Amino acid sequence: MIKKAFLSSYSSSLKEFFFYIIVFILTFVIFDQSISILNSVQPDSEDYIGNNERRRSIYFIFMNILDFFRIDVFLGQKIFLAASIVFLLFILVRKKIGKILCIIFFLSMVSNIYYTSFTKTILPESLFFTCINFSLGLLIIRSQSVITNLFRGIFLGLIFSMKAIGPVIATTLLIFFLFKKQRNYLRNISVIVSSLFLIVLIENIVFYSKNDHRSSVWNFSMKGKIFMISGLDTFDISKFSESKNEVLIISKETFKDVQDFLKNIKNPFLKSDLSADYEVIAQYQFLEFDEFHQNIVLRKDFEKNIDEYFVNLIKFNFLEYIQLSFFHYLGMWSSGSKILYLENFLADNNINLPMKKELLKASGPMSKINNVVLWVGHLVLILVLIIYLLATLFSVLKALRMRNFLDHSFVFVMVSQLYLIVVSFTNVATIRYLMPVYPIIILSIVFSLEIFLKKKSNHFKTNS
Repeated sequence: MIKKAFLSSYSSSLKEFFFYIIVFILTFVIFDQSISILNSVQPDSEDYIGNNERRRSIYFIFMNILDFFRIDVFLGQKIFLAASIVFLLFILVRKKIGKILCIIFFLSMVSNIYYTSFTKTILPESLFFTCINFSLGLLIIRSQSVITNLFRGIFLGLIFSMKAIGPVIATTLLIFFLFKKQRNYLRNISVIVSSLFLIVLIENIVFYSKNDHRSSVWNFSMKGKIFMISGLDTFDISKFSESKNEVLIISKETFKDVQDFLKNIKNPFLKSDLSADYEVIAQYQFLEFDEFHQNIVLRKDFEKNIDEYFVNLIKFNFLEYIQLSFFHYLGMWSSGSKILYLENFLADNNINLPMKKELLKASGPMSKINNVVLWVGHLVLILVLIIYLLATLFSVLKALRMRNFLDHSFVFVMVSQLYLIVVSFTNVATIRYLMPVYPIIILSIVFSLEIFLKKKSNHFKTNS
């Protein structure tokens, strides 16, 4: 009897192993054969290849490790991301999440061409996605072994060190680890934290081996918000120091046309998409306009006092700042809107597109894609947004009612919403910034639906 039970268990484990191998191969093939909306090289790819002072060094290290083993970077990215998705699927099955919901999760991941496209371009996003996925799986499982906690810390450290927004996700996940009930609490936390800091230390050593200091894109973000909001009628230049408002006089005149144009757009998705592109112009192109070539001192004086300008913007135009951030939140779900809506809007209203030449530079190079595919992707993202907002409301109300703030649905909602809000307030809308938390969003929906369906099922059984 014991022998039969052992053989039966061994056979079952072997079948499970081969099942996940097949799923991994299928996932890899889908990644490999799916269309990509991104070119293989993006405007900031060179920064990562060269370990630039504006970028973190983790992706630089990753590319060099792959090069050492003679592995193509795109092949490596597809393998690691596919493995992370299969790992999450494995965790969901072990967690006894319903089969239909597991299938929905898997299909949501592999069918999202925005998500899979990043495996085919030289950017850290694919590796960033991979580390987030593994961290999510390690958050769900209950294992408290040293090895599990070591990997928890490593992946959190990679998330923390890879991108400027990484600390928001890594710190939030770490907080939930800290509050989790567990045996050997001090040992577990010390392993996680020490391995996290080891990765941070390695990144710093590699970064400073080439660079003397870190540059930040935050200055560009502040410029973008100041110049965009300066175009509004409610922006009063007289509230700023008179000796420092020459740049604002020019920006107000320049971006007034942009704001008047955006004001006429009723479609919130098109408006959000265009607002982000115009803010990119404000970030990187405006101070390169001819007006400033004649007066470099003026430009440098503005950049030197950028913090003061931004504080005054928050002080005097906080509501406008909130409104702009709201459109960035919505804009992260608006990919493809310009292609789908802009041409008809311009024709119907018989108006010209402001800064057309600059606008073309503001968007990164993208491969041509069938409009039907774009429509499907656009509508699916809107549907996901609606369901996600409902899941957020459901999870928050449930957590407040049950006084359980460590429930997985609530954790995933908090991590993803915090990330989206921080991005909306500090940067611009782009599908690139939504994708890191896309699996967290899908998981928040899956866990919320699982709770909701179980509740309905128990209610039905009780009444029967």
